[in-house]
Amino acid sequence: MQRDIPAINPDRAAAVEKELVEDEPLPRASVRSMLQQQLRQQLPDRKLSTEEYERLTDAVMRYRATQRVIAGMPPSNENAETLIRVRTEVTEILREINELTGVPSNELLDEEKPWMRDLPTQ
Repeated sequence: MQRDIPAINPDRAAAVEKELVEDEPLPRASVRSMLQQQLRQQLPDRKLSTEEYERLTDAVMRYRATQRVIAGMPPSNENAETLIRVRTEVTEILREINELTGVPSNELLDEEKPWMRDLPTQ
């Protein structure tokens, strides 16, 4: 769900970020199930342990939260610090997903080879 949020002060930015992060429309179990299905289809030779699937699910849930924050906070001086931090977090999340799956971050977000983009927003 994308929201238009007016420019706000940094304290308010933190509160809005928290709200956006917690606004996950999909249950964790659904995200994990979709990830397992995608891995079986797109990387049939890659087998993840239960712990690795948990880490992957956590990473994708965090990625989805960062995307809601980025979409919900328009660029402004008040939001700059939050957006820089969130974009840095995206880089770290993509590195973790690459570590778990072996899929380079450019392919994770590639329209021709959809991964996280295949997960519905609702």
